[in-house]
Amino acid sequence: MIEEEVQIFGFGSFFRGSITYNDIDLLLLHSDLSPQSRQFALACKRGLSSSGFKLHITMLSSPEEKSLRFIERSSAEKIHTIRLDEMDEGIQRLLKIIKYRTDQKLTDGDKNGG
Repeated sequence: MIEEEVQIFGFGSFFRGSITYNDIDLLLLHSDLSPQSRQFALACKRGLSSSGFKLHITMLSSPEEKSLRFIERSSAEKIHTIRLDEMDEGIQRLLKIIKYRTDQKLTDGDKNGG
């Protein structure tokens, strides 16, 4: 049996290095169009939505992403993977990554007079 997972990609101004941004754009890429895959991605989205960060979350299955070439077109970068057997821990690790990057932007902004 294949372990269910959601790959997390970041895109948009936050991930392009802009010090100012309106929100943090994330792509949740799940494996396929099965109900299990969609439900797991939705559970991850719910967990992230209550984080306190202003997140804009897009969800796509792998076949949908291949058809749209979303990752390539948006210059998205993979930042994390959340696995079903450790969903809560995976979400917390992702939020720590986002917090770290947010703190870096604040530090960079202070260094640049912003």
